[in-house]
Amino acid sequence: MGGEGADNGVWASFRQDLGQAAGVLVSNPLLPALTAVLTGGGVALDRLGHWWAAPALALDLFLMGFAGTQRVWFLRGFRYRSLDPDEIWPMTLAFIPRFLLLGLVTLVLFVATWFVVLALRGMGLPITFSSPAARHAAGGPLVILILPCLVADILLTFVTPALALSVRSWRQALRRGIRTLRETWPSSALYVLTPGIALFAVSALAPKPADGILAIALVAAAGAVLALWFKGAVVAFYLRLHPKVSDSGAAYADEPARPRRRRA
Repeated sequence: MGGEGADNGVWASFRQDLGQAAGVLVSNPLLPALTAVLTGGGVALDRLGHWWAAPALALDLFLMGFAGTQRVWFLRGFRYRSLDPDEIWPMTLAFIPRFLLLGLVTLVLFVATWFVVLALRGMGLPITFSSPAARHAAGGPLVILILPCLVADILLTFVTPALALSVRSWRQALRRGIRTLRETWPSSALYVLTPGIALFAVSALAPKPADGILAIALVAAAGAVLALWFKGAVVAFYLRLHPKVSDSGAAYADEPARPRRRRA
């Protein structure tokens, strides 16, 4: 009986956080609009050929930093405050270096997990789809790519909000985020699983390459907004555990207090 009540409480908290995140998106339409345009544009540039490699790389870097700005935007929205459009550019630029470093660390984790999955398959373990039809439809390489992505997303569930809202060091963010995951499990399971839900939802709607760049970009934009909604719920959960966060999160270094000048 107690376990059922706890499960209901977890679901209720999750639904409440999703509702709060949806409220922020509705009251701040620039946030989902920018997310959709930037993500869809990035996907389109990646498919236009090597002539567009430079702007695509610049946009990808901006999106890395924008991941931190998104979370500060939710923070402001939960406090019934807004993010001024003039803050988007400098805040995103401030986030780029640390999220770039975190991305490089994640890449190393991704590659390591990929080799583990390859080793398990080499040992004959069933790291694949359950039916031959599903294997033929999705292909073995897709499984090898999806599994490391899911592992990385699970481990980074609370690392990214920590890096955006609490600390400026990716090492401290990793420690805090993984500790938060360990201490809140299994009550945080629904929040941890949301990246996988978004990934499979987008995969189910993914158009074929023959459908054209526009269709692919639109699906990517829709998936980015769906993932953004889930990110907002994770931020709400994180802030309940770590409420002492300034309105700008950890975007900028704390400036030392300057002594006041005495008037003659």
